[in-house]
Amino acid sequence: MKIMPFILAASLFFSACAATPAPTQLRADTPWEQTQAPTSLPTVPTETAADPTQAQLSTFFLYSPDENADGFLTTPITVQQPDARQILTLLMDANVLNRDIQLNTAEISEDQINLDFSIAFRDQLVTYGTAGERMMMGSVVNTYISAFRVQSVYITVEGEVLESGHVIYDFPMGFID
Repeated sequence: MKIMPFILAASLFFSACAATPAPTQLRADTPWEQTQAPTSLPTVPTETAADPTQAQLSTFFLYSPDENADGFLTTPITVQQPDARQILTLLMDANVLNRDIQLNTAEISEDQINLDFSIAFRDQLVTYGTAGERMMMGSVVNTYISAFRVQSVYITVEGEVLESGHVIYDFPMGFID
């Protein structure tokens, strides 16, 4: 009868181990293959400050083209509160956007952010071929979607519809894979 407590303890241990889910990993070098917006974006837990009087921190992903320009790298960024101009600077620091680009306005609704850039945004976009254009737009759109947790981004230039020579962007864009 001394074996019975051992068997009971062992079964409790193994059932507790089975109930613990394995952690999921987000790989920054995984190329994206879908062409439609995913049903959910990669998530990073929002960190909370130890002191409840301090502001909460928000973590999102900065997207940039991988070295082959056929997928995106993701870099986690943690800030107190995302700011549209701050994200523009982060995209410039990651060499996604040129330093002469300015953000004229940013209007955020419940599920969409509208961004109006200076003409320098279009000037950079038209220098790329189709793949480069997709990488630039994907990096911008995906980063803003991740930061503001919206479904789409609508981009204009100097208040006008953005045209690149490849695409007329007269529509809001969802997550770009």
